[in-house]
Amino acid sequence: MSIFWIIFFIASIAFIVLYYVLFKATVRQPEEMSKEFAMVYAGTPDEDHQGASPININLTTSTFLDEQGSPVKVDEYDGYVVSGNSMELANIKDRNLLLVHKNDVFSDSTPLPGIFVLRREHPLTDQGKYKLRRIWAVAYLGETDLENMIRGIMTHPEFMQLKKNTELCLDDDQMLLEFVGNKGRLDIYKDEHPHWKESGSEENKVVISTTLRTECGSDIKTATGRHISFSIHPANLVVGKVAYAYSMQ
Repeated sequence: MSIFWIIFFIASIAFIVLYYVLFKATVRQPEEMSKEFAMVYAGTPDEDHQGASPININLTTSTFLDEQGSPVKVDEYDGYVVSGNSMELANIKDRNLLLVHKNDVFSDSTPLPGIFVLRREHPLTDQGKYKLRRIWAVAYLGETDLENMIRGIMTHPEFMQLKKNTELCLDDDQMLLEFVGNKGRLDIYKDEHPHWKESGSEENKVVISTTLRTECGSDIKTATGRHISFSIHPANLVVGKVAYAYSMQ
């Protein structure tokens, strides 16, 4: 009988030691998680950040929380890493990580304004394929009064708040002129998209967006400085809305 208890005691000790070793190994070696983040340009592409290949980032030790402090399911989103600071008025800065809704369908009823990832129309083979913009409105060329639309955007509370947060070298009339004036951004768009007049064309339905620039346009006779610039893009280039932005530091 004593031999039985000796064997039982030794087996019990061995089991406890084995369990402890396995437990410690589990604690020391958490399951690694990584995710591919595509480059998205916020402003003029930086040569140091160029590259068409996604960046694989180890997220094992990272914590992603929403506004309420609850964990975010990263796998439910597409990931991007920011190159540039043209969205700093949205508190999105160079090298931030962005999570964007997967399979996002952009339509006339999509809530605006918001920060969106767009495909670049003609990226070079060694450059990233996406850019970042604050989209304010959807328009149909030839049907929408774009000058009136821009003036309406300028009175939007969110736009007015943006102007309060930075010193700008252009006033509202100059920003409008940069877009709708002779050889402005609207004229450039029409020159580059010959089917803009055709109803139902992918070039006819557009989004109106803004970005922060560090220099005034060459056709605007003002001092060099920061200003909000309006831009126009085919609506079918919109990939999805930014849900979360995180610093890598």
